[in-house]
Amino acid sequence: MPALIPSPRSSHLIVQNLRACCAVAMLALSLLLPQTAPAADWSAFSEPLFERLGREQGLPNDVVGAIAQDRAGFVWFGTGGGLARFDGHRFRHYTSDPGNPDSLPDTYVTALHVDPKGVLWVGTNAGGLARYEAAADRFVRANEGLQNLSILSILTDAQGRLWTGTVGGVHVRDPATGTGRFYTRRGPEPDSPPLDQIRDMVELPDGGLLLASGRGLVRFDPSGDLATPVSLG
Repeated sequence: MPALIPSPRSSHLIVQNLRACCAVAMLALSLLLPQTAPAADWSAFSEPLFERLGREQGLPNDVVGAIAQDRAGFVWFGTGGGLARFDGHRFRHYTSDPGNPDSLPDTYVTALHVDPKGVLWVGTNAGGLARYEAAADRFVRANEGLQNLSILSILTDAQGRLWTGTVGGVHVRDPATGTGRFYTRRGPEPDSPPLDQIRDMVELPDGGLLLASGRGLVRFDPSGDLATPVSLG
């Protein structure tokens, strides 16, 4: 039986029918697929949003004097009623317990600092300095050489030395040698460098320190033990 060869006209009609079927199929498919969602409107979130965290949310005290974040992501709050660790959902409290040597040395926490090695240092109002050992979940007192136990600020410099600002002066401890030194006012004269009530400390690019005291700013050169008041006028 001879093969049936379509005429040019019939071939043209077949192609047109195929195109029409494809168009109908594409239209049906587009109706079945979910439509593209409209662009989100983020204008309502363009302004900063502040959330209050107080006693009702779990803080042990509303007086917060220090904040620090450790390498694990926990945020620590030093308050007048103890230390609080926040994981983003809930708080865990740490307080002073005279019967427990691994507890905070004082419930009133005034300063917090995470050093380059990730160690959390805690300064207190009357109990001095302590470091937190996360593995054992305990606090180890570190008051060697401190002549004043009222801590206001803590800093680790580029050489790894730990500086502790107190009400009575500033103490530096070198972990490499285990030695330390305490600096305070050199005399009662009004123009003597105000090396007391050290509320904050910043290391300068040349290795010196800028100390914020209760009586003004002081530039301190540790290499020469030289303290110079900084005029703000």
